[in-house]
Amino acid sequence: MKVTTKTGDQGQTGVKNARVEKDSSLVDLIGHLDEAMAHVIYNQSMAPHELAEFKDRHKELSLIASIVAGFVDESEFTQSYIDTLESRIKEVAERCNGFVWPFDDPYRSRLNILRTIIRRLERVMIKAFKEHGDRPIIRIYINRFSDYVFILINQ
Repeated sequence: MKVTTKTGDQGQTGVKNARVEKDSSLVDLIGHLDEAMAHVIYNQSMAPHELAEFKDRHKELSLIASIVAGFVDESEFTQSYIDTLESRIKEVAERCNGFVWPFDDPYRSRLNILRTIIRRLERVMIKAFKEHGDRPIIRIYINRFSDYVFILINQ
């Protein structure tokens, strides 16, 4: 497998079949999606029985990154992804007791870190979408994702 292409040595990378600066808002968004995916994997690996569904969340974030990068058409991301998160939120919300700081719970502490990463991702996404065109279904999904992680912390 060839890893070093040297095509990024001048500070550009390929997005949407074009060369763009690595500090562009789209590349920044893709980086934040990558970070969120890494934390989803980490959280799932640390509590495999608690978070088996995080494998699905990782696939969804990966699909979003592929759409943003221009490798997959936006139509591949459907309302069903949002519906799934909303269903999970409703299921878990019944056990929610309001926001708690998880000082003594490593599992929930890791989820709290993920929550803040998703919130930052959302801010970066809004900026990128203002500059490069809005993608409402993805914007809504990311907003629900932060709600979903919040509710998992507080169940």
